[in-house]
Formats: sequence, C-alpha cells, structure tokens
Amino acid sequence: MNTTEMALKRTNLANDRTFLASIRTNAIFAGLSLLLVKNNYPLPAIFILILSIFANIIIIQSYLKNK
Repeated sequence: MNTTEMALKRTNLANDRTFLASIRTNAIFAGLSLLLVKNNYPLPAIFILILSIFANIIIIQSYLKNK
C-alpha cells in the first residue's frame, strides 16, 4: 500500500467518524426534545426536533456525496 492509498483510507475513516459523531449529536438533541415534552414545553421541543431532522438530512446527504 502506498502513501496515497493510505491517505485516502485515513480520509475515508475520518469522514466516517465525523458522520457518526454528527448522528450521535443529533440523537442527543432528539432526547432533549423528549425531555422538554415531558416537562410541558412542547413548542421548543418541536422546534429542536425539526431542526435536528433537517440537520440529519443535510449530514446524510453530505456523507453520501463524499463516499
């Protein structure tokens, strides 16, 4: 394996790690929205959940484009 192939592999693995970290972060925001609903704050919960869904869509599109 030459250095160019190794660099491409490292870049691919870095993209995978970044993608997974982004998904985990959005999952945390989804959990936060559930806590807000449980504590009778439905409007902020809906707002956070909608933004989280849009962020996930953008992240997934970007990830697939880079593959």
